[in-house]
Amino acid sequence: MKKEHHSRFLEVTSRVSFCSEKAIEINGQTFVADPYNAYVEFFLSHAFPVVTCDNTAIHPQVVANSYHTMRGKVFDLAHIIRSYNPREYPRDRVLGTIMEVEFPQAPAGGWKVQADRTKAPGIRAVAVMHKQLEGVKQILTGYANRSANWTVSMEQDYFEEETGFLVRGEKGVEDFASSTPDDLAKLGFVYVPFGDAPRKLKITFNPDESRIEQSFNDQPVVILFGGLDKSVFYKGTGLTPEGKEDAARVSQMLASRTGIRPGINLIDPLESTLRLGQSLRETN
Repeated sequence: MKKEHHSRFLEVTSRVSFCSEKAIEINGQTFVADPYNAYVEFFLSHAFPVVTCDNTAIHPQVVANSYHTMRGKVFDLAHIIRSYNPREYPRDRVLGTIMEVEFPQAPAGGWKVQADRTKAPGIRAVAVMHKQLEGVKQILTGYANRSANWTVSMEQDYFEEETGFLVRGEKGVEDFASSTPDDLAKLGFVYVPFGDAPRKLKITFNPDESRIEQSFNDQPVVILFGGLDKSVFYKGTGLTPEGKEDAARVSQMLASRTGIRPGINLIDPLESTLRLGQSLRETN
């Protein structure tokens, strides 16, 4: 099983509301901020044709098969989890837990890929951030002061043998054109299962970094985690200024005013933590 942690710069805007009467409703549950818990609503893991900056994507059927695995998983600061990379991260920076997730019901005829990326379905989720945990009050203060922008970035595992390549063109993959689903073929792609791919196509993918690093016969390549209808395994989400999916966003934060001090700059400790990984890499 391969692992992927999204962590590249992306700036988005969102808002924080200091109002205990407001609530976030999802799947029949209602989340209301109190003196100890703040809640974050966010959207991520949008289906193809949304593609990350690493040329990775997920078929909408795979997201539908997998989104529930994000429920109850860790909500952390910038993927700073020791088990992900003990050399760079000597300790965990957990902020809370993902409480609930949802994904749209499949349309009549099942999930198909369509051309308009703005209509691509994605996961909607709500996470709790516990104010007792290190960094949470600074994050909320940064939002209140408009001094910090954050996005979300998914953490997932996948089986390499269940992935597939999308090649924009048929040169070198002519034998796979007839078996490519019509929705992908109409967009100019040929689908090639990973296990059947020619070696020249396989080496476009760097499994250690989980990204496509070169074209194939001068044709763009995207890798589909989970292939056309398998699954990926969401193990968490990072609240980070460094994301790979430009459609991912924090839509709102709800927090009570207790312990939050608008007008006071408390974001510097967070910036120091985000620099920790880079300084350790330079040292090593």
